[in-house]
Amino acid sequence: WPRGIESSYAVLDGSVSVVTAEVSGPLAQLLVHEGDEVHAGDEIARLDMTSYSREVRDAEREISSLRGPDMETIATRLKEAQAAEQDAIARLATVRQEEEAKERQMEALVMQHVQAQLAMRSLGDVTSEAYRAALRKVEKARKNMEEAKEAYEASSRIRAEVTRELARIRQEVQEARAKGEGRTKKPASAPRLEEKTGIVRAPCDGTVLRISAKEGETIVAGDPLLLLLPKGSNATFWVKAWFLQDQRSRIKEGALCRIEKEDGTVLAGRVEKIGGNEPHPRADEKGAFFTLTVTIKDGEGKPGENVRCRIENSLL
Repeated sequence: WPRGIESSYAVLDGSVSVVTAEVSGPLAQLLVHEGDEVHAGDEIARLDMTSYSREVRDAEREISSLRGPDMETIATRLKEAQAAEQDAIARLATVRQEEEAKERQMEALVMQHVQAQLAMRSLGDVTSEAYRAALRKVEKARKNMEEAKEAYEASSRIRAEVTRELARIRQEVQEARAKGEGRTKKPASAPRLEEKTGIVRAPCDGTVLRISAKEGETIVAGDPLLLLLPKGSNATFWVKAWFLQDQRSRIKEGALCRIEKEDGTVLAGRVEKIGGNEPHPRADEKGAFFTLTVTIKDGEGKPGENVRCRIENSLL
């Protein structure tokens, strides 16, 4: 290798598409395997929807049995209902913002869990301390992801409850006005709930990178079912590299890099971002490290693949 600074550790990373199920239910059939090529819209899994369909029918019967509001009572509460409507509108705006923030946090932690799994898979020796450390990191990432999901679901339930309350209040206001004008509206018929098919389809063209579920397991809506590596965009690949802290002053953003894959393929890269302090993936490595994000000019690979990264035109 020519003169330059070589990383202590580097791994190929990439944007993966996390495929999830729209509803919860047992995984009846998995139609793909790791390594398979799929196209956008391809059917890749099917859920057993027996329980979900039963819940939909029960909910529809419950909705149909609800009695309409007491019009005489509503007529006397018009002003109170109008004030409640404004209050509900303000509360709904607040809980929507909270829900969106928790959703972004959940998505970020899902990706961290995915990246931790990929990093663990790249370690060949399952008896090494590095593998055990990676396994602990995966478990911690999973716990963080599950906690974030619970927080998001709680926020979603609050938002849904406020939305229902606002709809009820608005209905009261409209009926009270109609009552006062002698034009009481006939209550609308109960809505029919949407029936889901339980079919999971590929969101884009790509390669099945990792499958996270097995047939017969109960899938929770929103949990990763499989990881899909998008096809046809080199921009989705980059390298994450670890360097010793005492090398930081010799490296600048924009520096040219040489990336060598395990099969000997050499790629051209450039330092995109100098990151912060981060523990070394191998627990037995001593010293303080920081990370770099290196963009790849041309080429692709498999996220989690170990590579060599050398900065060619640093501040030497």
